[in-house]
Amino acid sequence: MVEAVSIGVYEVTNDQCRKFVEADGYDTEANWSAEGGQWVQTRERTHPNCWDDPQLNRDDQPVVGFTWYEADAYCRWAQKVLPTEPQWQRACRGKDDSMAMAKDSAAAMVSPYGVQ
Repeated sequence: MVEAVSIGVYEVTNDQCRKFVEADGYDTEANWSAEGGQWVQTRERTHPNCWDDPQLNRDDQPVVGFTWYEADAYCRWAQKVLPTEPQWQRACRGKDDSMAMAKDSAAAMVSPYGVQ
Protein backbone atom coordinates (compact mmCIF):
# COMPACT_ATOMS: atom_id res chain seq x y z
CA MET A 1 0.00 0.00 0.00
CA VAL A 2 1.29 3.43 -0.93
CA GLU A 3 1.19 5.98 1.85
CA ALA A 4 -0.75 9.18 1.27
CA VAL A 5 1.25 12.06 -0.19
CA SER A 6 0.56 15.72 -0.72
CA ILE A 7 0.26 16.51 -4.41
CA GLY A 8 -0.46 19.79 -6.16
CA VAL A 9 -4.03 20.35 -7.27
CA TYR A 10 -3.08 22.38 -10.34
CA GLU A 11 -0.42 22.08 -13.01
CA VAL A 12 2.63 24.35 -12.85
CA THR A 13 1.76 27.53 -14.71
CA ASN A 14 3.93 29.52 -17.09
CA ASP A 15 4.08 32.26 -14.46
CA GLN A 16 5.46 29.83 -11.87
CA CYS A 17 7.92 28.40 -14.39
CA ARG A 18 9.03 31.90 -15.41
CA LYS A 19 10.23 32.47 -11.84
CA PHE A 20 12.41 29.35 -12.17
CA VAL A 21 13.79 30.55 -15.52
CA GLU A 22 14.45 34.09 -14.24
CA ALA A 23 16.17 32.70 -11.12
CA ASP A 24 18.71 31.03 -13.45
CA GLY A 25 17.11 27.67 -12.81
CA TYR A 26 18.55 26.26 -16.00
CA ASP A 27 22.07 27.34 -15.07
CA THR A 28 22.06 26.33 -11.40
CA GLU A 29 23.68 22.90 -11.11
CA ALA A 30 22.01 22.15 -7.75
CA ASN A 31 18.61 22.07 -9.49
CA TRP A 32 19.54 19.19 -11.75
CA SER A 33 20.10 15.48 -11.27
CA ALA A 34 23.29 14.12 -12.84
CA GLU A 35 21.33 12.85 -15.86
CA GLY A 36 19.27 16.03 -16.08
CA GLY A 37 22.39 18.18 -15.91
CA GLN A 38 23.89 16.29 -18.83
CA TRP A 39 20.62 16.56 -20.73
CA VAL A 40 20.31 20.33 -20.31
CA GLN A 41 23.97 20.97 -21.10
CA THR A 42 23.94 18.98 -24.33
CA ARG A 43 20.85 20.82 -25.50
CA GLU A 44 21.90 24.26 -24.25
CA ARG A 45 18.34 24.87 -23.06
CA THR A 46 17.53 28.06 -21.16
CA HIS A 47 13.74 27.69 -21.07
CA PRO A 48 11.01 25.19 -21.96
CA ASN A 49 10.31 24.32 -25.55
CA CYS A 50 7.37 26.40 -26.91
CA TRP A 51 8.33 29.17 -24.45
CA ASP A 52 8.05 31.86 -27.12
CA ASP A 53 4.70 30.71 -28.55
CA PRO A 54 2.09 33.29 -27.44
CA GLN A 55 -0.74 30.75 -27.85
CA LEU A 56 0.88 28.44 -25.32
CA ASN A 57 2.52 30.86 -22.93
CA ARG A 58 -0.06 32.94 -21.11
CA ASP A 59 0.82 33.34 -17.44
CA ASP A 60 -2.16 31.30 -16.22
CA GLN A 61 -1.71 28.40 -18.66
CA PRO A 62 0.08 25.18 -17.67
CA VAL A 63 3.68 25.12 -18.84
CA VAL A 64 4.16 22.96 -21.95
CA GLY A 65 7.24 21.70 -23.75
CA PHE A 66 8.67 20.73 -20.36
CA THR A 67 10.52 17.41 -20.15
CA TRP A 68 10.73 15.14 -17.13
CA TYR A 69 14.25 16.47 -16.47
CA GLU A 70 12.99 20.05 -16.51
CA ALA A 71 10.05 19.19 -14.26
CA ASP A 72 12.43 17.48 -11.84
CA ALA A 73 14.75 20.52 -11.82
CA TYR A 74 11.79 22.85 -11.26
CA CYS A 75 10.63 20.71 -8.34
CA ARG A 76 14.11 20.70 -6.78
CA TRP A 77 14.21 24.50 -7.12
CA ALA A 78 10.71 24.86 -5.64
CA GLN A 79 11.57 22.40 -2.83
CA LYS A 80 9.06 19.85 -4.05
CA VAL A 81 9.39 16.39 -5.59
CA LEU A 82 7.79 14.69 -8.55
CA PRO A 83 5.49 11.87 -7.46
CA THR A 84 6.48 8.30 -8.16
CA GLU A 85 4.18 6.23 -10.37
CA PRO A 86 2.53 4.52 -7.35
CA GLN A 87 2.05 7.90 -5.65
CA TRP A 88 0.51 9.34 -8.83
CA GLN A 89 -1.85 6.37 -9.11
CA ARG A 90 -2.88 6.76 -5.47
CA ALA A 91 -3.54 10.47 -5.99
CA CYS A 92 -5.66 9.73 -9.06
CA ARG A 93 -7.76 7.20 -7.18
CA GLY A 94 -8.39 9.39 -4.15
CA LYS A 95 -9.12 8.39 -0.58
CA ASP A 96 -11.69 5.73 -1.40
CA ASP A 97 -9.68 4.07 -4.18
CA SER A 98 -12.61 4.78 -6.51
CA MET A 99 -10.67 3.84 -9.64
CA ALA A 100 -10.18 0.29 -8.36
CA MET A 101 -13.51 -0.90 -9.79
CA ALA A 102 -12.90 0.68 -13.21
CA LYS A 103 -9.28 -0.31 -13.70
CA ASP A 104 -10.13 -3.67 -15.25
CA SER A 105 -12.96 -2.45 -17.45
CA ALA A 106 -12.55 -1.68 -21.14
CA ALA A 107 -13.81 1.86 -20.55
CA ALA A 108 -10.87 2.52 -18.26
CA MET A 109 -8.49 1.60 -21.08
CA VAL A 110 -9.78 4.23 -23.52
CA SER A 111 -8.28 7.69 -23.51
CA PRO A 112 -10.43 10.82 -23.90
CA TYR A 113 -9.33 10.81 -27.54
CA GLY A 114 -10.57 7.30 -28.21
CA VAL A 115 -7.15 5.67 -28.58
CA GLN A 116 -6.80 2.32 -26.84
